[in-house]
Amino acid sequence: MKNYFRLLPILPILLLTACTSSYTIKDFKSKAEFYNSFNNMFSDKPGKAELLNDSVVIFNNGAIIRNDTLYSVIKSIEYENKKISASEIKEMNYLAGYNKAVLALKNGQTIKVKNLSAGGDSVAFSEEKTLLSANYVAPIDKVNCVLYKNIWTGIYPGAVTGLCLGVIAGTVKSVSYGSKDDRNEPATDIFNYSGIGIIIGSVAGNLIGWKYVFQFNPPN
Repeated sequence: MKNYFRLLPILPILLLTACTSSYTIKDFKSKAEFYNSFNNMFSDKPGKAELLNDSVVIFNNGAIIRNDTLYSVIKSIEYENKKISASEIKEMNYLAGYNKAVLALKNGQTIKVKNLSAGGDSVAFSEEKTLLSANYVAPIDKVNCVLYKNIWTGIYPGAVTGLCLGVIAGTVKSVSYGSKDDRNEPATDIFNYSGIGIIIGSVAGNLIGWKYVFQFNPPN
């Protein structure tokens, strides 16, 4: 029985490896809808693409599909020198170190800037602009799948799995050892093991995460 309880921390990990949402073109009305769903999910998320030749491409800023071709998103930042009237600024919030700031303009626009300097009725700065470009990866017919992992989504199923295992472990122990509290009710083993199970399951779920997989050429 002791060996059984020692194995309990491993069980949530084994169960959580199945935490995956997998999609193929059969799950959508058309190829266009399939690609559109992929772009909405992956355009700004880190992940990896597994190709049919067993090579793996890691992308940190997202991936998109254009014209039946997979591209990784390349993000870069450049600065443009500008000067505006001080009356156009509604609010100014400095970031850490006071080297950069976020300007909320009266027209509703919000911009990130650095190198702020005021002179008379105007404010000069360098506006931060994020540029996105696409880097060729492979034609879709050469891609096995693309996936990314959300560590926070895995916490809930991990906690539920841990809770269930904790209840089972506490019940088995109470029945096996006949432990009772002062009111002749099942002892607190169930509650103790449930709490331990939730903690272990949550940690395991966070580490393993929930995988989202788009399969383009799944095995038959």
